[in-house]
Amino acid sequence: MMCGPLLLRYYPDPHPAHGLQLMRVGKLHHYLGNTAEAMDLLRQGYEILRITHGEENPLVRRLSLKLEQCRAEICLS
Repeated sequence: MMCGPLLLRYYPDPHPAHGLQLMRVGKLHHYLGNTAEAMDLLRQGYEILRITHGEENPLVRRLSLKLEQCRAEICLS
């Protein structure tokens, strides 16, 4: 991800802004059909947001569902 190193300079992990950026880019990759890349980015975003927001947060729950969707698509292909 191109903005990753610059973002990490100002927002060291685990920072919610970095987790949200990973989630956004992961969703874009999924939309474009790059499921493996999407899975990796979504997983990284999930790990950060799980720490910063908690597992019960609606955003984190939706992200978990998106991860499951990617896993299912990878298993089917």
